[in-house]
Amino acid sequence: MNQDREAQIRQKAHDLWVAEGKPAGQAARHWKMAEESLGQPLPAEHAQDLDYKGKDHPRRDG
Repeated sequence: MNQDREAQIRQKAHDLWVAEGKPAGQAARHWKMAEESLGQPLPAEHAQDLDYKGKDHPRRDG
């Protein structure tokens, strides 16, 4: 897998998440939107690995 490509999708998905107000439980949707906007899909399971930054991490409790 191209790590640069994955990093681009990860960043785009993060940007989408922030733009939508950091909603919880939307990683897979943001991943799909990011890869579509960048034009080349990667396996959806990478959405589970999104590293959202900051205290509002969608997979953190509280």
